[in-house]
Amino acid sequence: MHDSDTESESDVESSLVGWLDLSSSEPTSSPIRQTVTMAILSLQNVPLADIAATNMNVEDLHRKILEASNTINRYLEGIISNRQDAVEELQLFASLVDPSFLAVLFAQRRIFHKVAAKALAPGTRASTVVCWVDGLIAKLAEAITTVACGTSIKQSVSGAMRTQLEDDGLRAAAQLPEKWLMVPSVISSNNASPAAKRLAIQLTFAVYIVGPRLQGYNPWSDCNTPQASDVSKILDQYTLATSANEAALVSYSTEMLLEQMRMTYAMIVSLFAASDSEIRRNRTASPFRPRTLGGLLAMIQLILYQTVQEDESCIAPCENLDSAQIILLQWGDTVFWCWETWNDSRVANTDCITQLTATWLYHLNLQGGSSTPYQDIPNAHFLLEKNPSAANWTVVQVLHRSVMSLLAEKQSVALQDTFFTVLSNSCYAIDLLLRNELIHERTLAGAETTGKCLLSLFALLYLETEVNSRLDWDLMQALTSVCEDKKFGFVERIEEMILQSRRKLVHSMEPGNDLQSTDAEELRLVVYFLVRLWHSVEGRKRIQRQPILNLLSSLINRLLRGDLEPLFFNFLREAVVTGFCILDTDVGAPTKSPKQGDVWKLSLDAGSSNLIVASSFAHHIMATEHFPDPLSCAEAWDLLRDTMTLIFRRHFMEDEKPIALLVSLGICGALLRLLDADASTGAFHSQLSSMAETK
Repeated sequence: MHDSDTESESDVESSLVGWLDLSSSEPTSSPIRQTVTMAILSLQNVPLADIAATNMNVEDLHRKILEASNTINRYLEGIISNRQDAVEELQLFASLVDPSFLAVLFAQRRIFHKVAAKALAPGTRASTVVCWVDGLIAKLAEAITTVACGTSIKQSVSGAMRTQLEDDGLRAAAQLPEKWLMVPSVISSNNASPAAKRLAIQLTFAVYIVGPRLQGYNPWSDCNTPQASDVSKILDQYTLATSANEAALVSYSTEMLLEQMRMTYAMIVSLFAASDSEIRRNRTASPFRPRTLGGLLAMIQLILYQTVQEDESCIAPCENLDSAQIILLQWGDTVFWCWETWNDSRVANTDCITQLTATWLYHLNLQGGSSTPYQDIPNAHFLLEKNPSAANWTVVQVLHRSVMSLLAEKQSVALQDTFFTVLSNSCYAIDLLLRNELIHERTLAGAETTGKCLLSLFALLYLETEVNSRLDWDLMQALTSVCEDKKFGFVERIEEMILQSRRKLVHSMEPGNDLQSTDAEELRLVVYFLVRLWHSVEGRKRIQRQPILNLLSSLINRLLRGDLEPLFFNFLREAVVTGFCILDTDVGAPTKSPKQGDVWKLSLDAGSSNLIVASSFAHHIMATEHFPDPLSCAEAWDLLRDTMTLIFRRHFMEDEKPIALLVSLGICGALLRLLDADASTGAFHSQLSSMAETK
């Protein structure tokens, strides 16, 4: 016997005595909603005094009760097997886990147990007495698991094991108290078996989490349910008792028992979150329970990693959710409650909350991919708006961990696609938070830290060729939203950053002052950041074009001095040419850049193998209204022609190959633009034949 079993004997026939008729009969011809609704009403309307009567009509009453029970059992079997007609009628399931209906069931169960006990032969005794209600409760518990996570453990085991689990379910149901109000107390009972505790947890989870989610009612205001403070005390006792021997339980558990344990823990965490949230609504703060919260963190860690000793330093979301993870993420406001409860990274084991948030963020875009219609991630807007500060703090932890992971990637630590999905959704969440606060004319707490994380990500991702367009968009949208936060003072900081950059350039031109490598890298990042902001529509509304032009002009003057190291000169030249190209594509600009001749000189000196300069220069040619002298146009033709020749000859390999194919489109457009120019047209035409021959 293992720890999931109840105390049982091998002879089932001699120990189970009751009014059970769970045989599968043919479904009724009436619509399932009508038949199940009639069955529920039939049971609710049964006079309790008539059940134990001894007149002739009692047999007809018992027959009607069993018919109603069989109808409900067939419906529950349909849910367990994911039958379409049953799954589409989940409002019926919500009625079955309604506290008032469960109170009626337990009241009838008490009477039928007495009837069953009297039916024993004189001198005999049964170790366990069950009735049809116990069978229905056991079946209901299995359906609860199926609704919560889309699968049932019993469906994946062999026939003998399934029979054993069904027997355990009946025995567990028989151990429950006589009244429904006392069922939650079994969770923390020292005398109840593990199976009875699991059954009590499943029923309590259905009443407080599943039912309200499906039907939209408040279970805490129902007179047939224990109050939030009582449920919280019960869960507190259970958590303290469990955390004491959790490591041993995990070490000696089989795969199936570990799955049962993790699903049970997920329900416990969800119930604790629901009861504690209700307590917070009714008073300023919930009791301080560090040991209980530590135990809950250990449960969450076990749910996420299937071990209590996992230490994940990198963002690694759970890509394919199992049953326990589905319960934790998709039912109740557990994620939001975790954000409010653990908002201090100094608390031990709170890293698992960051990973939980990362998993939540990863699955935001997978809402429509579930195999069952009742599973979905709670609406992101709703959770983020309930407590913006708590949400922002937690998402910033994900961003901070992402920055550390990107820095580790520079040391050859590979990152998965799931990492970038989480990163993109994190930027999306930050954008939602900032925009919502701006709409309500509020200032988001921690906006400055958020802005720093976003800027760090931009600095680490600005030249990453593998970053998808959606991540790029979400990051820029989040940065744009930061611009609008008056507390952060983004526009003022942009102007100060430009001024400091120009001062560094002026300082480096003084005798004996060379441009340091860190300053050169910082200047490049500043230029790319400014032009990326300018390239976005929202960013263009909040920063001015002229300060950026002034910085680029100062940088050109510094480059033309010719005393920079080749490495610094090359990547600063790429940034300058790209910056002027993007600024000159603005059709609404009052004037074009005054440094066109210098831009052409820097571009022509870069050589035909520099794809970044060639691409920017090509777009500059397509956007400009006036060309310089014919000789410069001819040199530009030669440069772009040679670049196309290198692309045709497959000179660019590996990572540069797909970039070269994209760049070729812009180069072709620039060549056509040069052909249309008035200057040196004949010279261009004469070059076409030679280019075709080299191809």
